[in-house]
Amino acid sequence: MVKSHNKFRYQIFFLVLVVALINYIDRGALSYAGSQVMGEFGFNNQDWGKILGYFGYGYMFGALIGGALGDYWGPKKVWLIAGIAWSIFEVGTAFAGEIGMMFFWWFCFSRLCNYACIIWLL
Repeated sequence: MVKSHNKFRYQIFFLVLVVALINYIDRGALSYAGSQVMGEFGFNNQDWGKILGYFGYGYMFGALIGGALGDYWGPKKVWLIAGIAWSIFEVGTAFAGEIGMMFFWWFCFSRLCNYACIIWLL
């Protein structure tokens, strides 16, 4: 007897595809808005390059750590946590400025502490 496939498989695949598409559009929007952001905040080309580099570092480390956590906790839990965190930080972009920098440094510090705890627990 053949086992029936999970009826939610295609729905989950579609949702993952939508999240990946929105993520790709989000990354692309940064390059389109670059000249307006540079003008508004007074960034020169070197500063803008640093900002894009930091974005790339965050993306790279997030993918590496997310993959490791996906192996450890399972993809279902990691996707849930990543989706919630992503939503919170997307809402937080509306408050970019002084409060945005406060959240940025808080996020960096909390990530560092989380990674240290995870490494310690492993």
